[in-house]
Amino acid sequence: MFFMNFLINLYLSENKKEKIIGNFLLQAIRKHDTTRYTPEIIESISFYKKINDYTESHPAFAKSLQRLHPKMQRKGNMLIKIFYDHFLASAWDEYSSLPLATYISDAYKAIVENQKVLPYKINHTLPELLASPYLRQIHTFGGLHPYLKDLTRLVKVNTINESALNDLMQHYPEFKNDFNEYFADLLSITKTEENSRVYQRIVA
Repeated sequence: MFFMNFLINLYLSENKKEKIIGNFLLQAIRKHDTTRYTPEIIESISFYKKINDYTESHPAFAKSLQRLHPKMQRKGNMLIKIFYDHFLASAWDEYSSLPLATYISDAYKAIVENQKVLPYKINHTLPELLASPYLRQIHTFGGLHPYLKDLTRLVKVNTINESALNDLMQHYPEFKNDFNEYFADLLSITKTEENSRVYQRIVA
C-alpha cells in the first residue's frame, strides 16, 4: 500500500474520524460502495478527491514536476506528492501543536476502531498500514529511501529510487519553496471556509 499526500490529508482531517476514514478509503481502493458508508464519510471521500484535483492543478505543483528528471515525469504526480508529505513532516511542529507521532497513532486508532465500514478486500491491508514506518520516517532522507525502493518494485522502474532522491537533493530548496507556496494556498482555502464552500472553491 502506498500513501501519496496521505500525511497532508491526515493533517486536513483535524483528527475527525470520518475524514480519517475517508482519507484511508481514497488511498486504499479505487471504487467505493457508497451504500456501506455514512454521509459524513462519503462527503469526506469527495473532499479528498477534490483536494487531489486541486493539488495536481496548482502552479507550484507544476513547477515541481518540471524539476524532475525527464525519465521521472511518468510518475511525477506520485513523486511530488511524496516529496510534499516529506516537507510537511519535516516542518510539522510549525503547523500543529500535536506531535506527529501522536497524530499518526490517533489516526491509526480511528481506522482500526472502524474496520467494520471498510470493504472486506482491504481489511487485510490494515496491518501493513499500521506497521509501515513511512509516515513516521518520511521527514528524513533515510525514511524516504526505503519507501522509494518499495515504490520502484511496485511501478517496475529500476531507477526511480536513486533518480528521485537525486532530483530532490539537487533541487531541495526549490521543491521546498514549491511546497510552501502550495500548502499556504491550500490552508487559506481549507482553514477559512465552511466545507460546503471549500468544495466549490477548490475545483473552480
